[in-house]
Amino acid sequence: MMDLDHELFSDTVEPGSDDYQTAGVVVNLAGGKTVYADVPGDLLKRVMEILSPQELGDFVNAIVDAVEKPDDRSLCQRK
Repeated sequence: MMDLDHELFSDTVEPGSDDYQTAGVVVNLAGGKTVYADVPGDLLKRVMEILSPQELGDFVNAIVDAVEKPDDRSLCQRK
């Protein structure tokens, strides 16, 4: 998915152009819908210097799960 995003972005922006910058993270919702979360490009760049795309996806999915299926128990009560 990230390769496709990069390809689409590369096709719409002239190389070296500073006129247009965007970054986003793919968010997969429980109902099967996929949306994009806008993320400042500098922040996403910093995150991707540390995390692999899979790790970032796992992190985002954990947040989505917590929002869509809230669990009021404390962390130590889970698992």
